[in-house]
Amino acid sequence: MKEYKSSLDVVARVVPWFLIFIAVMIAIPLCLNFSAMGFAALPAAVFGPALIVALYIAMYLLKTLSISVDDYAVTINRKMKPVTIPFSEISSIRKVADMRFAIRTLGNGGVFGYTGYFYKKGIGSMLWYCTQRTNYMLIEKTNGKKIVITPDDADGFIKDMEQAHPLIVINQPAS
Repeated sequence: MKEYKSSLDVVARVVPWFLIFIAVMIAIPLCLNFSAMGFAALPAAVFGPALIVALYIAMYLLKTLSISVDDYAVTINRKMKPVTIPFSEISSIRKVADMRFAIRTLGNGGVFGYTGYFYKKGIGSMLWYCTQRTNYMLIEKTNGKKIVITPDDADGFIKDMEQAHPLIVINQPAS
């Protein structure tokens, strides 16, 4: 089994701290003015930060840590619920030259990575398990679904896939 690291880029490392700062800056005045505002401020002061903490925990547990490849499958390793894609379900793997102007349709765009559903003209709807905005690899499944991953060593990943499974690797980048 070969494992490919998937590191967070600068944006995915900074955004969580920035959003925590914003949440604290909103919660502090509500808590300090609790006596003047009465119980009306209590739900906002408690529920808002609690919701943010719950979402952060979920995003942290579901962030991509690495990508493993063995003789049978590609596995997207996460702290919770790893995703396994058997080679029998993969029709092609290729590099994607550029994902600028991809539209997030339902997902996370920078908190511990870029995950969820995205759309890009020319490629269509995709499910992202990305940690950075470079090294995009598009996995097309036999059922038509598309998955995008971002291993740190994209060239090594594609080279190893060519050697192990030459029929599924397409050397022309997707647009």
